[in-house]
Amino acid sequence: MTLVHTQVLNPNGGRDGDPIAGLYTCDNCKWPNVGLGGNVTRNLPAATVHSAADISVWYPERASGRDFPDVPAHIASAADEAYRCRSFNALRAAVLMSRSVIESTCKEKEIVKGNLATKIDNLAEQGHIRAIIQAAAHEIRFLGNDMAHGDFIDDVILVGSLCRSPVSV
Repeated sequence: MTLVHTQVLNPNGGRDGDPIAGLYTCDNCKWPNVGLGGNVTRNLPAATVHSAADISVWYPERASGRDFPDVPAHIASAADEAYRCRSFNALRAAVLMSRSVIESTCKEKEIVKGNLATKIDNLAEQGHIRAIIQAAAHEIRFLGNDMAHGDFIDDVILVGSLCRSPVSV
């Protein structure tokens, strides 16, 4: 990111500790971004005390997906959406989309009988997924069931790269 302009956010401004916004351009894509963070320090220009390292919030937030070239397009699209939800920290949406991807994968493999737990186990038994993916799919199923039924009592948190309810940690 290259800093283009800075602005003290306090309209009375520029007192020590006031937050600063920075207008940046991405060095790669050249699109504008706004970074919020940093603090005014007396007798120093804002550009001196404001750098990308000081940023606590970026706008727009980063949306990064993932390509799945060996997966049917309708499933790959939903899996990419799950990744994008995760990149925005929309964890409940990411879990729900991931659960839907699992269900869709089962249908694609003509595993349509039983509940999702049985379908996941059948995917593994038929050699479509490894045991570690089976276990992860069950974790997504557990939390996805809560999300699908409106059970939002506990926050969703990240443990490694998996989303979990604090109760199941």
